[in-house]
Amino acid sequence: MTRFARGRYAVASISQTPDRRSRRVTEAHRMATLLARESDPWTGALSAMIRGCAHNAAGKRSEAIASLRTAIAKAEATECHVYLQPIRYRLGQVIGGEEGERLRASALEMMSAQGIRKPERWAAVFMPGVWETLP
Repeated sequence: MTRFARGRYAVASISQTPDRRSRRVTEAHRMATLLARESDPWTGALSAMIRGCAHNAAGKRSEAIASLRTAIAKAEATECHVYLQPIRYRLGQVIGGEEGERLRASALEMMSAQGIRKPERWAAVFMPGVWETLP
């Protein structure tokens, strides 16, 4: 969990220190790599989540989308339900268009049904950064 937190914090800190973006993205990727090496299968979902955040922060749309799709598959396979809707929400933001809006709306609905009062903020806790449809 420490590596997951460090990866998220690296991405979250970019808005405060934009001149260190490259170093923060590198740190997030390093944490993702270390998570991927863990023996517990569910850490693969965390690794892919951090990678998605790092790619998003670096402006790499196709890599972000691929990482988020991997994160969804790994979260589903390991029943990491707490992460599933934030991942879908972020994927919807990056994809944009009708598919993206469907993903976002569905994720918001599911999080609200789970009793989460501010789903956008919930997603930001697990997947920080500035998320929008990338070119």
